[in-house]
Amino acid sequence: RGGGVPEILVDGVTGKLIPMDDADAMADAVAELLADPDLAERMADAGHERVHARFLQKHVTENAMALYTQLFRGLDRRRR
Repeated sequence: RGGGVPEILVDGVTGKLIPMDDADAMADAVAELLADPDLAERMADAGHERVHARFLQKHVTENAMALYTQLFRGLDRRRR
């Protein structure tokens, strides 16, 4: 649950969010995924899809440009 991970990972869907510095929780999460390879594979597949849909350079650039365009239009309207 540290850094930018919560923005990237969807808890229970694309992985497991574990509290920082909680080794027991990390061990439990790893054990759960090792005990259920189908769950681990579903999470991996969902994570792969999420990264490709939201975080590829093309998408990040498009989203940033859309945001800048929206911001600049708002500034332009204020000047009128």
